[in-house]
Amino acid sequence: MSEKNLFSEIDPSFERENQSLKTHKASKVPLSKGQSEFNRHSKKIEQLRYSIKSRENELNDLLSYFNEHFLPHEIQRVEKLVALVKSCYVVYNNEKFTKRQQAIAEDMLNGWIDDACGIISADEEIIDIYNRINEVSFDEEIKQRQQEELRGMESFFESVFGINVDLSEEDLSSAESMEEKLASIKEQLNNKLSKNTARKKTKKQMESEERRKLEEELKKKSIRSIYLSLAKLLHPDLVTDEMLKAEREILIKKVTTAYQNNDMYSLLKLESEIMYRQSENLNRISEDKLSLINKMLKEQISELQNELFSLQRNPRYIPISDYLIHPVKVAQTQIRKGAEQTKQTVNDIEQNLVQLSGSGKLKHFKQLIQKHEKAANEDKDACFDDKAMIDFINFMKYNS
Repeated sequence: MSEKNLFSEIDPSFERENQSLKTHKASKVPLSKGQSEFNRHSKKIEQLRYSIKSRENELNDLLSYFNEHFLPHEIQRVEKLVALVKSCYVVYNNEKFTKRQQAIAEDMLNGWIDDACGIISADEEIIDIYNRINEVSFDEEIKQRQQEELRGMESFFESVFGINVDLSEEDLSSAESMEEKLASIKEQLNNKLSKNTARKKTKKQMESEERRKLEEELKKKSIRSIYLSLAKLLHPDLVTDEMLKAEREILIKKVTTAYQNNDMYSLLKLESEIMYRQSENLNRISEDKLSLINKMLKEQISELQNELFSLQRNPRYIPISDYLIHPVKVAQTQIRKGAEQTKQTVNDIEQNLVQLSGSGKLKHFKQLIQKHEKAANEDKDACFDDKAMIDFINFMKYNS
């Protein structure tokens, strides 16, 4: 099916499918306020869709780059770190140490185990080592951390939404159980909102509510009306030619998807392309209907803006979240630098493994303990420096 260009140019790089609907002047009659608004909304929707598609491609490309250039080295680092924990524990378990050295060694091993388990699953030997150097078992520690996360979620819902959510007895390990609990929380939230709005309304509030209900009914009716007319027109059984039948099946899928998504803009665009093929048909829409359509398009713009804003917060992109503040080229450079640093860390760990397998393993293990203690003390000093700075800022704030 050949497509007539119904729309004005908005960006030379847009593909044909990204061209926006636009009403045109009939002879010298100027566009109405509603028609001008319609054109602005149409252009904005296509720009947002283009931005979402571009950003999604950008994020996927960066994630692929990360998986290719950084992730293999990171997995290798963690595997070597696990081997280092096991080698160090052999020395720790077979030699004599002071209580201070034991405490530092256990802290060092726990830190490495924690680091490794953030990337890969712990094997039985690592779990056994953890259980031997800690009072709380590995499984109990995991359970405690999960409970802390759940308590944090409970506090969030109470402080932000004012609803009491009990997650203490919930098993949220599967996607299905999490989905069920979120549905329950949503129901609680809706019930609370219903109670808040159940108070006696003023006459103006009631009229506004009635108007919103009427608008909602009209929206559904308008969308359904366009959908039914297009579905009837495009029914594949109305043609015998196999190519036309296949073409209609593709179009009816687009129409059905737009209807299911409550996507008025796409339905209008399809209607114009399929039924009319002339932009002048958009000028036949009455001002009342155009006003309703503009409200729907405005809502659609808001939804697309939220989608664009939340795109990089998708859990899929957590591995590259630290790089998203940079332009793509800079992010790729940072990923390569991280990979080089990780390769150097792998080499360092391999050297430690060699020394821990030789005759001087006890001496080297003690050096690792000293190195860890020094790094821990430096971290404490940095924390104290930060606290001192905060105290100084607060002092200046309240004494200025």
